[in-house]
Amino acid sequence: MQKEKFIAWLKQFSHPVGHTIAACDLPLLGRTLTLNSNGKEISVNAGFYGGKKVTKDELIFHLKRGDFLNLIGQEVVTTAEEIGAAHKESKVFLSSENDEEVPHVQVYKMKI
Repeated sequence: MQKEKFIAWLKQFSHPVGHTIAACDLPLLGRTLTLNSNGKEISVNAGFYGGKKVTKDELIFHLKRGDFLNLIGQEVVTTAEEIGAAHKESKVFLSSENDEEVPHVQVYKMKI
């Protein structure tokens, strides 16, 4: 039986209005990306994204339970889309230092 590989960094934050999940693809932690629409920089820093390494199954578990999702990277954003936690049209793209396009999505689950 093959051990499942880690695909992402994930950090959880609990607050009075809900539960935030921040996740990024493993290789993105510590990098600075640029938002294509306005040139603003986004730091994929360990303080926000670098809680623990997770497998795809662990990522799915947390995505289903989060009230607020902040996701960066092809692997984490695609996983969120596959399970219906994010819509394909809701993402924006960031540029890396080598002009690679990196998807980013934020999800806010509304409870009424």
